[in-house]
Amino acid sequence: MAAALDCSRGLHLASSAPEAFAKIQRELGGVDMFIVDVDSDVHGVTLLNALGFCADRVPVVVVTSLEQADMEPIA
Repeated sequence: MAAALDCSRGLHLASSAPEAFAKIQRELGGVDMFIVDVDSDVHGVTLLNALGFCADRVPVVVVTSLEQADMEPIA
């Protein structure tokens, strides 16, 4: 997060999928990239899938602590 704060970009944090959806609805045009933590919670996967259907295709970085075999259905 420190690197994002040092550059001219803003950093927005959402602690839940519903909060992320609300921010996306308000600010999608100004977003350069999403970093999504896909854990064992279904909400991270739901958010990742929803981002794939956005009209503006914003790059997504997926972070997870799940094993690689657990991620194959998502990739």
